[in-house]
Amino acid sequence: MAFLEFKDIDRQPFHTRFHDPGTAVLHGEALAVGMEAEAFLARKLGWADDEVVQGQNRMLKSFGLPTRAKGLPAERLAAPLLAKAIPKPDLPDGIGHAKGPAPLTEELLKEAVAAVTK
Repeated sequence: MAFLEFKDIDRQPFHTRFHDPGTAVLHGEALAVGMEAEAFLARKLGWADDEVVQGQNRMLKSFGLPTRAKGLPAERLAAPLLAKAIPKPDLPDGIGHAKGPAPLTEELLKEAVAAVTK
């Protein structure tokens, strides 16, 4: 069974890893999905507009990186993020620039994970 684990380490960007015996996903691909989740959160908080989010999405795709982890169970994927405390990642307000730690709620975090698994 595949699962995706998002981790927040000292407010660093979400690191994402896929674990599935016999299936390999490159670290950069997992990070790209995490970047999309962060962009989703930044837009929801009003820190980034659609142009920033869509620009990042186009850039990731131009490098052949995935922007979704379709079909994976969002509720299960959010669990590791919420195991200790709600993370406060540095979210983008522009491409290549972070505004700072974000005040997230459990609901927002679950919504972001659901957005990248659709």
